[in-house]
Amino acid sequence: MPPSEEIRFARLLHEELSPAEYAAHLRSFRAGEVIFTAGDVGEGLYVIETGRVQISAVTNQGEPRPLAAIGPGDFFGEMAVVDDGP
Repeated sequence: MPPSEEIRFARLLHEELSPAEYAAHLRSFRAGEVIFTAGDVGEGLYVIETGRVQISAVTNQGEPRPLAAIGPGDFFGEMAVVDDGP
């Protein structure tokens, strides 16, 4: 998806979420900081405003393996927020 379409999607997503049900909080993370790990209790959906986030998984040997790098306009986190699931 081209960057302009990603940003439009992020704005649409923001408009669709009812302010009475969802609260947005601006958060900043340092380079290399782990935001959450697989298996953590889902706490929300993250939309990237600036910077990049690396999505990784731990291998059988216990080493992190990069899967993707995402940037402004992309989102990640608890997909049940979007899917209206548990």
